[in-house]
Amino acid sequence: MHLKSLDHMGIQVKTTDKRNLSAKHLVDAIKTKHEEQRRQRSLRQKPPRHQFEWTFEDTGVVLDMLRFTVLYTMNSGAHSSTEKERIIEFFETFIPRFFDLPDDAVNQLLNDIERESGDEDGEEAAPAETANGRSRRHGKKSDLLRGVLDPGRNGSKSRTQKEDSAASGSKETTPDIGSANEEEMADAPDDSAVPEVSNERWLPTIPRATVFAGDSTALDPEHELKADGYFPRQWYNFFCNQTIFVFFSIFHTLYKRLADVKASKESVLQEHRRERVDKPSKLLGMTHDEMNFFEDDNPDSFWPRTVELIEDLLTAEIDEGYYQSVLRRYHLHKGWTLYTIGDLLRTLCRQALVCSVDSKEKTPELIQHFLHNRQQEETSYQTEISERKFAEKCIKDGEMFVICWVSPLPPRVDDART
Repeated sequence: MHLKSLDHMGIQVKTTDKRNLSAKHLVDAIKTKHEEQRRQRSLRQKPPRHQFEWTFEDTGVVLDMLRFTVLYTMNSGAHSSTEKERIIEFFETFIPRFFDLPDDAVNQLLNDIERESGDEDGEEAAPAETANGRSRRHGKKSDLLRGVLDPGRNGSKSRTQKEDSAASGSKETTPDIGSANEEEMADAPDDSAVPEVSNERWLPTIPRATVFAGDSTALDPEHELKADGYFPRQWYNFFCNQTIFVFFSIFHTLYKRLADVKASKESVLQEHRRERVDKPSKLLGMTHDEMNFFEDDNPDSFWPRTVELIEDLLTAEIDEGYYQSVLRRYHLHKGWTLYTIGDLLRTLCRQALVCSVDSKEKTPELIQHFLHNRQQEETSYQTEISERKFAEKCIKDGEMFVICWVSPLPPRVDDART
């Protein structure tokens, strides 16, 4: 009861997350930030070009999140077998390629997860039998027979109708509207007949670029600007829609909470030492609620044990009450942020399912286009403009966002799970 009285943030965390992590609130927040920056630019100020800055410094936490999502999907009853396959395939293909995760680390992390067998899907995909006991798979013969007996079935035409259609297209018939348009198009004036405009008002020679300060890396050997040339890059622009933006917003929120809990080693060490101290109530036999979740004082073992605790919650091996009690006792200041990890993973899986299914905004096309562009080590400004135009064509009237991923050099992988 004493620890619960101190856990004042955990009481309202579900209500706060439901309000602050909704799609409407996330979009309104970045719109407000964008409007403030636009106002600052009008006042001749220099605001940053981006609205939010997200950091994913600890690659080990990203790998743990990938494992959590797969575990939650496999043990969740809210999705069918087909939907689970789509969600897991999205996480296993998109997340490692976006965050530059090594393949061997991803395979080692996900190999021990039990996957559902495809027997149920095979039984569902088996052809259903008709009333007379015949399978629908072999119903093509009856369809061919009906097509011969009934020529109008399935859009097929009889020989008489084909002859009538051929006769209707003879030269003696009246030409249709399309042919009349073709004849009119023949009389259209040619574009080459437009008189050329004199360019005497332009300079006789093209001025060349001149460098007054700094280096001349933007010029080619002929002192021309390399505006349309290719250049190496460390950043990758992902022009996306609202679905992908909400997905990454919640993904970063969960990453930040897990990283804060992982960094709170001092809190765990202090509480662990407090448990080992002899108390009068323990000596008198008045208290028997010793938890002793962390067995030793090694700070390197705190995070792997916390990961095991989260996995036990996702696989339903422990109840939510015990899960919150451990976080409350050892991570009193940061543990309340992970009380709703199930809700965050549920939202991520829902967004991943939307990203893997064809929709009006063509989210899978945007992702595949970005992954294809991600393979190119060089880019140009014309390429970036083409990427934006492709996204505008897919999104149409919806809101468009850009996520600029800056890859670290060299990539660093945290081996905290070993």
